[in-house]
Amino acid sequence: MGEVGSFDSLNPWILKGVAAKKITLTRATLLGRSPEEPFTMYGVVAETLEFPENRAWIIFNIRPEARWDHGKTITADDIIFSYQTWLEQGQPFMKTYYRKVQKVEKLSDKRVKFTFDPEKSDREVPLVMGMMPLLPKDVYEGKDLSKISLKPLVSNGPYRIKSFEPGRFIVYERIKDFWGKDLPTYKGRFNFDEIRLDYYLSESILFEAFKSGKIDMMEEENPQKWKWNYAFAASKKIKKEEVDHKRPVGMSSFVFNTRRELFKDARVREALTLVFDFEHLNDSLFYGMYTRTHGFFDNTELVPHGKPTGQELAILNRYKKKVNPKVFEESYQPPVNKTPAQKRANVERALQLLKQAGWRLEKNKLVHEKTKTPFVFEILLKSKEHEKVALEFGRNLEPLGIKASVRIVDEAQYERRKIDFDFDMLYYLWVGTRSPAGNELINYISSKAADIQGSRNYPGIKDPVIDDLIQNMLQSKDRAVLVANVKALDRILMSGNYVLPLFHLAKDMIAYKERLAHPTLQLMMESRIESWWEKA
Repeated sequence: MGEVGSFDSLNPWILKGVAAKKITLTRATLLGRSPEEPFTMYGVVAETLEFPENRAWIIFNIRPEARWDHGKTITADDIIFSYQTWLEQGQPFMKTYYRKVQKVEKLSDKRVKFTFDPEKSDREVPLVMGMMPLLPKDVYEGKDLSKISLKPLVSNGPYRIKSFEPGRFIVYERIKDFWGKDLPTYKGRFNFDEIRLDYYLSESILFEAFKSGKIDMMEEENPQKWKWNYAFAASKKIKKEEVDHKRPVGMSSFVFNTRRELFKDARVREALTLVFDFEHLNDSLFYGMYTRTHGFFDNTELVPHGKPTGQELAILNRYKKKVNPKVFEESYQPPVNKTPAQKRANVERALQLLKQAGWRLEKNKLVHEKTKTPFVFEILLKSKEHEKVALEFGRNLEPLGIKASVRIVDEAQYERRKIDFDFDMLYYLWVGTRSPAGNELINYISSKAADIQGSRNYPGIKDPVIDDLIQNMLQSKDRAVLVANVKALDRILMSGNYVLPLFHLAKDMIAYKERLAHPTLQLMMESRIESWWEKA
């Protein structure tokens, strides 16, 4: 397999460094997710669970066969040590989660109990604890794991790290006697004896590696490349597949950093969004294969449609004086710039909004009325993958007198600037889900996270209504109530113009060597290398 970028760390649970991809192949957690079921968890290291109806505590009963790669079995001491380590040394979002624990108790060598703080806890916390990365106490007690390290963590999963060279490659080796190989969670998965991940400086170099046979599979996201660059496939025994799907697509976007004075005013952000010419991009570069993204939960039942009704309307009515009146109108529809008339109308509307926000055109340059500062900003990228889109957006802004430059930096610098919120605008993809976890949303869009370096609240969203809706989701016992809260949340997020929504594909484009095979992909499934195999 191939990846664009680099890595200088083998620990993805700390802020420092860029961790190698696929590290989770080496990990097994107390509970494991099912890719096809929204936030459903099954026992992995934990054989059984005990918890009351109100989820005030949870007991994990550890499988007697669960063990570390160095031979020792996993114990309650390891679970408690892992919790204490990540609470002190983990990423900010981990500390936020684990501070909701009031007490942890070792009930026996294979039995551990977490009791949650009733003032901080919610119904998700027991499941969050089940996904905690685990560490063997006998190896890491007294060690500082917050520092960048290239020493592999002891594995308890189906693979171990066999070899690596920082920034160039990493090889994962299947553990033949992996303790969990017969668990239902692992049946039919993790079929390769080795998985090698090579790193390349750019998408073009990665693609050449695929053409030359060094890479076995490519998941293509660029329709232009898919149409023209794979002519070699048949002669090289490469199979091409297009697979329609109904999976969550997330939010691919250019993110406004509202911590910057330039983007504090929502009218400014809306103005810039108005002139983005998706239609021209899609027709001229992508053969009409992309679909414009309409919200953070697109392609799921969570995306709102039309005007709010029922529970969704009742929720929004509670905040009527605190939200944008637009949330009570038709659901968000991206601006359309297909015809010259539409483009003119959107430019005129954008200039009106900018004027209201204190900006005006002088000699074809947009300047602030009071400070005379020109409207200039930088779009930060980590690869050339989105450069054409960013440059085209820059051209769309020219009629407004705005100058947007595009800067591509290496992955380490990109991650550092992202962590420090040191950017005007950047590209980011919020991963989609059919059942958003409120605890994850705290890290992404809560007021608290906006001021925590290393959180994923890149726009700097601070809205007490959004904070309230997250808490509503955390306490939801009923799916219908959760869905109504998420739809209301999406309306409020989109009305704030915190991001410029881009686009997504409604199909997977996969090219791979004919000797490989994968399960039949259902509409809700995604292609995962963990489920592929090599033909006999």
